[in-house]
Amino acid sequence: MTAYPRILVLGASGLIGRYLTDDLRRRGFATIGLARAFSASQRMSPLDIELPIMALDPSALAGLIRAHEIDVVVNGLGVLQDGPGSSTDAVHRDIVARLLAAFAACGRNVRFVHISIPGAAEEDHTAFATTKREAERLIAASEFPYAILRPGFVIAPTAYGGSAMV
Repeated sequence: MTAYPRILVLGASGLIGRYLTDDLRRRGFATIGLARAFSASQRMSPLDIELPIMALDPSALAGLIRAHEIDVVVNGLGVLQDGPGSSTDAVHRDIVARLLAAFAACGRNVRFVHISIPGAAEEDHTAFATTKREAERLIAASEFPYAILRPGFVIAPTAYGGSAMV
């Protein structure tokens, strides 16, 4: 890995993912933001890529990592609850399993940063929380270098969930 790693942020149109993508770029990192769609106000760089992330298999993910010479993958994907077209299992656990398979296949020494949730597993009572923890267990059992970040209450101009109430 070079002194300035190339970073891929998944979920770059979301609350945390957009902030991370923009902040990493301001700090001079070559950062690719990946989302299924960006709004006109979010498209800030030619390095923002729209792809159907959830439909990508490990081979396609490995190809993306190779093609862009990615050193670090930041997983900012998340969905608050199951609903039409979104599944906490798919967005939190299944994509992580496919990413880990992609890391094994891509031929690069990829580091993984996963955005999760605070608290302890015995406190998890929602599909959101239990699937986030399942993803953490998959990551911890893998052979890849990783960091799991557990932000608490997130307040930002673009508000979702509890942040919107504030």
